[in-house]
Amino acid sequence: MLLLVCVNAFFFISFGPGIEKTTKYTFYISDYALFSILIGYGFFTFMNYIKNKGYSLTKIFSIGLALIIFLPLLLYNITPYASKALGIDLLHARTIPYRDNETYFLNPSKRGYIGAARYAEEVFKTAKLDSIIIADFTLCTVLEYSQQIKGARSDISVIDSKDNRENATHKVVSQYYGKRDIYLASVEKGYYRIGRLKNEYDFVPEGVLYRVVRKPINIVR
Repeated sequence: MLLLVCVNAFFFISFGPGIEKTTKYTFYISDYALFSILIGYGFFTFMNYIKNKGYSLTKIFSIGLALIIFLPLLLYNITPYASKALGIDLLHARTIPYRDNETYFLNPSKRGYIGAARYAEEVFKTAKLDSIIIADFTLCTVLEYSQQIKGARSDISVIDSKDNRENATHKVVSQYYGKRDIYLASVEKGYYRIGRLKNEYDFVPEGVLYRVVRKPINIVR
């Protein structure tokens, strides 16, 4: 067991933390080997306790089975509403148009979820012909899916804000401004790095997008 713990610890240290090291979550799967041992040990300890106390195994199994089936369903459906009602932010997740963070992250069921589709639909209604949209990975994936699978707005170029692991915002604006309309999917700090552009450009909200517009030149007479 100690060997399993050490091996897992090695992977955790090697693959995190860091925003570029998101693959570290894959290695949490190796924890299941350790968890299975602890769960098995706990189960047989509990069974021995039940036998020594003389309780009915049938009743215990019935109660356990009911909890396994209904408790997750109850928690998944209640937790998002409880989080909102109590004003407790359990997630600290970014805000994305048409996505309810509590329901999206705390309830695995995505039945009836159309937030991503609504977002892509509004983006492509807003963007002008032959324009460019710079989007981070989460939003870029939605837009590319709509283009490649649903055939939406093939005239628009969707560019990942970290194309080839480099920030593409400044490069795209410098290369294409004045030739094509340019939009940012968001202006969140850390996703687009627009600090160098703020002196020269404004980011004007248009629907769920932000259009890049050059600031007027003040002429002093």
